[in-house]
Amino acid sequence: MTSIWRRSPVRLSLSLALLFAAALAGLFWYGLGESSRWVAGVLCWLIASSITAFIAYGLDKKLSQAGGWRIPESTLHVLALIGGSIGALIAMQLFRHKTAKGSFRIVFAVILAAQTIAAVALVVIWLRQ
Repeated sequence: MTSIWRRSPVRLSLSLALLFAAALAGLFWYGLGESSRWVAGVLCWLIASSITAFIAYGLDKKLSQAGGWRIPESTLHVLALIGGSIGALIAMQLFRHKTAKGSFRIVFAVILAAQTIAAVALVVIWLRQ
């Protein structure tokens, strides 16, 4: 019986990347003072998800060149949606990955627009307090 990790090295790689990113973000969060912990929590989440998305996009590019297992586009979009859009955007430009596929770019642009609107709304609410 083969384990899930042997059947899909992509899952193992993404799991390890997420663990590494979460550990790095946790160290950052731990080093901040009590008064800014909620801001640090958001930043840690964004750092961890961006690192994970960056690694996933880079891994998918490498896998596409090698003809191996691929990361589904829906997984790449979810990684961007949960806060990794900065890492995903950097990886798309750096690795020149998923930049020519129109349908992928449209969904990604909608995710970026929604996150930008949400971020602006949160800042406006925070400033009014």
